[in-house]
Amino acid sequence: MAEDSNPIAPRSVWPRIIWASAALLSYILVSIVVLVIEGSSRGKVLFHSDQPSNVHYGSFEPYELRVQEGPQKWQLFLWDEHYSIVEISTKGNDFSYSTSMNFDQMGNGTPTGATWSDKGIELTYSSGVRLFIPKGLFIGGR
Repeated sequence: MAEDSNPIAPRSVWPRIIWASAALLSYILVSIVVLVIEGSSRGKVLFHSDQPSNVHYGSFEPYELRVQEGPQKWQLFLWDEHYSIVEISTKGNDFSYSTSMNFDQMGNGTPTGATWSDKGIELTYSSGVRLFIPKGLFIGGR
């Protein structure tokens, strides 16, 4: 029988195949662990602000605003995106009945202030980015 017709790879190739398979399996397992751990919501409160007494919306007042760390979303090749969750709820509520929005905070720093007006809330980040939330998004219930 000729050597070329042997369907099994020569003995010297098997160690390389085994090492390559082990490396690939290790990469996949580490990636899964990282995605599971980092993909969970971290939930740390970054900023909190209460509606001032001189601002009135005429609906279920007073309100409070909370910004918390959202989950890291991992992309292909394992770079991540950071999101913050902006929530507005009736004061004293546990935020289970609230208006919430995801905001990509990559490069925007952390929230530093909130300006409440009769038109809505302007949230300011340390980078200078301002996010305006009109009152129509959070008054009047669901």
